[in-house]
Amino acid sequence: MKLLIIVIYNIIIYPLLFIIFLIFSTINKKLRKSLTGKFQSKKRLKSYINSIPPNSIIYWFHASSLGEFYQIRPVIEKLKKKKNNARCLVSFTSPSGYEKAESASMDIKIYLPIDFPWTVFIVLKLVKPKKIIFSSYDIWPNFVWIANKLGHHINITAYRTRYEIGGFSTFIRKLYESIFQSVFSVYTISEKDKKILQAMLFQVDCPKISVFGNPRYDMVSQKAAEVENKENSKILDRDNCIIIGSSHKSDDDIIIPPITKLLNRYHDLRVLYVPHEPRASELSRIEKAFRFNGHSIRVVEQSTSLEILKERVMVIAVVGVLFKLYWDARLAYVGGGYLPTGIHNVMEPAAAKLPVLFGPNYSNSDEAEQLLTTGGGFCVRNKDDFHDAVSKLLNDKQNLRIASLASSDIICKNIGATDKIVQGLINE
Repeated sequence: MKLLIIVIYNIIIYPLLFIIFLIFSTINKKLRKSLTGKFQSKKRLKSYINSIPPNSIIYWFHASSLGEFYQIRPVIEKLKKKKNNARCLVSFTSPSGYEKAESASMDIKIYLPIDFPWTVFIVLKLVKPKKIIFSSYDIWPNFVWIANKLGHHINITAYRTRYEIGGFSTFIRKLYESIFQSVFSVYTISEKDKKILQAMLFQVDCPKISVFGNPRYDMVSQKAAEVENKENSKILDRDNCIIIGSSHKSDDDIIIPPITKLLNRYHDLRVLYVPHEPRASELSRIEKAFRFNGHSIRVVEQSTSLEILKERVMVIAVVGVLFKLYWDARLAYVGGGYLPTGIHNVMEPAAAKLPVLFGPNYSNSDEAEQLLTTGGGFCVRNKDDFHDAVSKLLNDKQNLRIASLASSDIICKNIGATDKIVQGLINE
């Protein structure tokens, strides 16, 4: 059966995907960047291998995009401290990860080579990695099958099952089984993920499955310790401010009308609006929406202006400041919950001790589910839900304080995954 799956993947599935990828890359800039980078990876790897000492131990990490990189960054940094001769190679699928990922412990970053068997074989024979670590879910079949055939240790870390078992067709289940047969170990985020994976792979002896948690909590906790100070530590000591983080048009249509009502009701209320992609078209659309609802806004495009301006509604068109801004607010709404892909990062506002609101599509986020369970998170399905949730938190300081503590407690309870993962990688 495994041989049949491999043949179907290489004769039908991947060639078809590659053709679609080629076609859409002619009109999509991100796909074009990714494709160009994939073709250049072999050349870059050859140059890099020739430049390092022969006794170097290479750990190959793969992350789909920036979010998955944040899950492995603390692992890379801890690993480099533990193993002096370790070299950390990081590959990406998405340009957003490749272009924005930064860490002094990352020795080289590339786009993951195209998943044709001959390409993968040549690259792996060139690099000879000691271990290959996939972050979370972006697992490419030929890369795994050939790496296993060549005797490379393969690990999947911070793994989270994206579907229940019933959501898999027979072919997809068999494909997963054939991939995981070649994986040595999997470190899941939660016990639930471990049980789902075990049930899905009940006919497979490999891999070894352990619950180690999400190392991104460690990174967020460290960043929080650097930002937090005595003046903004307690939620009630901060300005009466709501921050809208990583918003999309689908979020704006739900939350802008109730926000304008709240601004009319609470005269000390301020709003910091941070769109996911601060393009000119996005900024213009948000500005028009607020003006339509009777409020003017100030667009901030330089980080030096953030501490000076105190307008009631500010749209922040500055990249890389969202985490710090959370510490100036009492409430946070995180966007993406009305998109099929799901919500963005709720860890950062939770680390800033904020009650976190988000839309109904949160199944991609284990931390969002934990926030809902403990009372630190609130799912808003429509305009009325958003208005009511914010009003209740603003009207009741005790309720706000309890939700704040529940939110930050999620971070405290989940730190420590990095050490477990690094020890596992070293000892296995």
